[in-house]
Amino acid sequence: MPKLLKKEVALKKKWIIGLSITGAIIGLLVLLSFTLFGLRTIEVDFRTSTQNISEQQILENVSFKKNMPVFFLGKKKNIKKIEQAIPYADVINIETVFPSKIIIHVAERVEVYAIKGEEETYICDENLKVLRCVQTFESTQDNAMLLSPMEPITQKYQVGDYISLDNVPTLYQNMYANNRGIGEQEALIESISQGEEYDEGYHKNISVLTLKLFSGQHVKIYNDDFQMKAKVKMFIDVYSQLFDYIGQNLKVGTDEYVLLTEENLKNCTIIINHFYDNSRFDGQICYFNIYLND
Repeated sequence: MPKLLKKEVALKKKWIIGLSITGAIIGLLVLLSFTLFGLRTIEVDFRTSTQNISEQQILENVSFKKNMPVFFLGKKKNIKKIEQAIPYADVINIETVFPSKIIIHVAERVEVYAIKGEEETYICDENLKVLRCVQTFESTQDNAMLLSPMEPITQKYQVGDYISLDNVPTLYQNMYANNRGIGEQEALIESISQGEEYDEGYHKNISVLTLKLFSGQHVKIYNDDFQMKAKVKMFIDVYSQLFDYIGQNLKVGTDEYVLLTEENLKNCTIIINHFYDNSRFDGQICYFNIYLND
């Protein structure tokens, strides 16, 4: 046999051997994927207390197949499926625990705002996801806070949709960041209105969030998209010691003062705003004023 032909035969044998080894390795990996790394256990871990969702609901709305390799599970698709089927479910993540288990970490969405549409009221979470719809709604101290957007809601939404607003309020998150949970917020705030007012310093309209409190006062937070955490803290501090101002004089005109009483503080308006230049006030970001209503 010629030397050149011998070399070609030897080269073909090497290729056959190499491909056989490669195929065997791939086959072994596939076998391991479906045996050692095949999905066997699905667990649900609730990160919050639950009233409107259950483990069974979560498991009924996943499409993970048993014995499917955990490497190839469609996590994003299943998160979307769960949240669409169960409006109250907020899937934090889906964790892979090798070799063959996944854990679905879930929190329950909180009813924060009630937004009235043309035909019904939408009960929403902090991100304005519609959790349920009701025909009638009255704000009480143990249900969602009534939110009135600047423009009326004319579009009809379904459960699971997100209501589209130009400025989604961050009041809930910032109250929570100041250690005021949803129960305290609901007991304090009857309604929230979004609006605008002209600002002489900025020479333009700025946002204003008006809170109506169950205790009778109103709170106006200006520029609610700027330093909101600090403004909410100031609101909480002022409100908690509001009646400590009884007996003090409040300037209401150039040379006119009013003696603060319990009665006029019961229906006053607390103004919260920030300084144009806080470097002039020892770094203090915001300030408050008290206005007396007629």
